[in-house]
Formats: sequence, structure tokens, C-alpha cells
Amino acid sequence: MGQHAFGLTMTAPMSDLDHERLRQADLDALELDSLAETAFDDLTQLAAGSLDAPIATITIVDGDWQWFKSKNGLAYEGSPRAEAFCDHAIRTPDRLFIVEDASQDPRFADHPLVKGEPHLRFYAAAPLRLSSGRAIGTVNVMDTRPRKADLEKLEQLKFMADQVVATLEARRTRKSRTPPGQ
Repeated sequence: MGQHAFGLTMTAPMSDLDHERLRQADLDALELDSLAETAFDDLTQLAAGSLDAPIATITIVDGDWQWFKSKNGLAYEGSPRAEAFCDHAIRTPDRLFIVEDASQDPRFADHPLVKGEPHLRFYAAAPLRLSSGRAIGTVNVMDTRPRKADLEKLEQLKFMADQVVATLEARRTRKSRTPPGQ
């Protein structure tokens, strides 16, 4: 921190590494100790149905891995973070992340799930943005065909993401208020 000539305090911008450490601490504080969780299945089914998408997930992005708290229409349990569409989405926690045709997007054209089964094309996600402002994952829908983004419909993902975050943060609050041994 430094003093500006006019008496204003200046702070250095947070590094990506510092941001990631804080994001991981937020995630760890939630004590998400299971992979899939049926409590969220209604939301992934709602996302898939209301957005007419064959695939929907609630994805958590951990240090080196992404995994699903809930999934609809997808056979695998997770993937390395380096291959995660969701990793891109959490980097802009205040807005939707949309890829209309992954096969035409240089970030994803060589992705294993684009080049191979299930041949993903469309991806849209709303980050799971905690009260700290940091994102720990997404609520997302995917399709095997390219699509134009219908922003009005996709806004529903933000509502669903807010519901997931509210549930996770409420659990953390309840756990912190529960006396040991109960």
C-alpha cells in the first residue's frame, strides 16, 4: 500500500495467485465433501428443461479438478480443471459465460468433449458467486448443436446459481452455529 500525493491510499491490484488462494479458501470453508448431491438435481433438471438443453450441471471448480454436485445428461463425474469450460466462466463471476459454437471457438475447438463424444457445441453458464464475490463453480447447460444465445432465457441460469449459492452458504452458517458434538 502506498500514499498518493493527494493523501489517498493506493492498493496494489490482487494477483491471480492471491485471488485463487482466496477462492480456494472460500470453497474449502463450504466443506463440500461429496461429489453428486441429489438435493440439487431438481435445479439441473429445471435448467435442462427450461432451456431445452440435453445437458445441465452444477459444477464445482476445485484447485486442479472440476466435479459435479449435480448433473443431467452427462455420463462422467468430472474432469481436469485445465480442460474445464467452467474454469473460463468463473473468471468473470459477475456475468453469464456463453459459447455459441465451441467447434469454432479457438479456446475450445480442440477440447476432448468438442472433438469427441458428446461433441459439445453450445455452453452457457452462470457462475456460483459467493457473498465474497468469488466464484466457485457454475450452473450450466450444454448442447450438441450450435445455438444462438437467448439472453432472456439464459438469465434463468443466474437465478438458479443464486439458489445454489444461498443453499451452500446457509449450510455453512448452520454448521458454524452448531455446537461441537451435535
